Amino acid sequence: MKVARISSFLFAGSVLLSAAAFAGPTNKRSLHIYENVVVEGKQLAPGDYKIAWSESGSDVQVSILRGKDTVAVVPARAVPVSNPATGDSYSVQSLPDGTKALTELVFSGKKYELEIQSAAAGSQANPAGSQN
Repeated sequence: MKVARISSFLFAGSVLLSAAAFAGPTNKRSLHIYENVVVEGKQLAPGDYKIAWSESGSDVQVSILRGKDTVAVVPARAVPVSNPATGDSYSVQSLPDGTKALTELVFSGKKYELEIQSAAAGSQANPAGSQN
């Protein structure tokens, strides 16, 4: 009985470790947002945020954190760019109700941009400057 329990723990641990290995490296960057923006129905106030995502192909999950609190988790698509950005920035789209939806994240040195896959955001984005 005890051997079965230990082997179950070992098996579960190995499955978790292998899943983490296939997830790809996690990226974390800081980004200052200069205006009120909406992400997945949640309003983000101006301020400093941490953005975290894993490189595991073109589909990624983006976590937006303020301090230690995760304020939003959204799906995104990594879109290749010909020239990596020289600064960090984001884009927004003005919605009919007057709010601005976060549509894109760009980080210096990355060979891709992260397009937020949100139901509220359409295909046209208006750049909003936020250079770090």
